[in-house]
Amino acid sequence: MLDMANTLPPMACRLCFAALVVVLTSSGLVPRATSSGVHLLGRFEGWIERYNRTYKDAHEKEKRFRIFRDNVRLIDSVNGRNLSYSLRENQFADMTDLEFKSTHLGYRRPAAKRCHYHRREGTGFSNANAPLPDSVDWRDGGAVTPVKNQGRC
Repeated sequence: MLDMANTLPPMACRLCFAALVVVLTSSGLVPRATSSGVHLLGRFEGWIERYNRTYKDAHEKEKRFRIFRDNVRLIDSVNGRNLSYSLRENQFADMTDLEFKSTHLGYRRPAAKRCHYHRREGTGFSNANAPLPDSVDWRDGGAVTPVKNQGRC
């Protein structure tokens, strides 16, 4: 197989990329390029490589690009306000808020299906008057572990 990166000079690679952008935008596969659109498309392609993303077809990729574009605009807008914090792209940049909430913020049972606990009198804690330590570090006994990214768990 021919390795294009090693056989084409850098200028030719840039021209090929520019031609690809023109072909894709004129074919309607991606939104028409504006001065920032070409930059965003390159940023999206870099993001895809960084996070090893694949999409089932061109329609899905276009949809994810639009979501990515909206998220990047939000990131750039917030970062342009010189706040005490800044935002950056992460592995969730091609997800809508609703998609992220439904896949990463845990299951929330609908209110109608929740159990309602009714406290009964006389069932208190048996050691309620026991002396308490000043502090407890649950890590010391191995009761807790560091925070983990559980993905779509």
